Amino acid sequence: MIHQVSFIIVNPRLSEAERIAHKDNKKAAVEALAKIDPEKPLGTELFNAISRFSVGVPIEPVVIRKNSSSGKLEVLLAWRDETAPAYQNTWHCPGTFLHPGESQEEAINRIGQGEFGCPVQIIEKVGWDDNPDEERGHCVHLVFLAEPIGDPQGKWFPVDNLPPETVEHHRQVIIPMAVEAFRKHLGEVFAR
Repeated sequence: MIHQVSFIIVNPRLSEAERIAHKDNKKAAVEALAKIDPEKPLGTELFNAISRFSVGVPIEPVVIRKNSSSGKLEVLLAWRDETAPAYQNTWHCPGTFLHPGESQEEAINRIGQGEFGCPVQIIEKVGWDDNPDEERGHCVHLVFLAEPIGDPQGKWFPVDNLPPETVEHHRQVIIPMAVEAFRKHLGEVFAR
């Protein structure tokens, strides 16, 4: 026999009227969300509202190269202008959030056609980073070392001299993870 137990957690700081309003708001949100097709784009406003209540999974394919003239490692960054949904007026590694029902490969193909302007091939999955302080809510970033197939959009920057407007989490975490994997991969190529 299965018993269903319900727990009601009462916030002592809320008045009875506030508790009722909160309950009504949650019910209205559930009813509204039931009308949304998860196979269609949510739009920035709805996506950001939902992200506050869940953990998002950004897909981060980072493109690194060794500059043939200088010998320095460079990373491909894209500019987010003032109309971007997050991180306005910053340089960033192109990426996207994983959509419901979408595979990592499908998300990477979407990024390639969108932000890179050409297909992107994954060299290896580098790892993941748990980032509860992301601007749009708690995120677990999946980081990939990638290479473009064709001429990508964006600008190359030396990994040791990134522009000051680079998204801080990319500068401190995402790019260093990819650089470490690239150096390992480069070492394996030359060891053959």
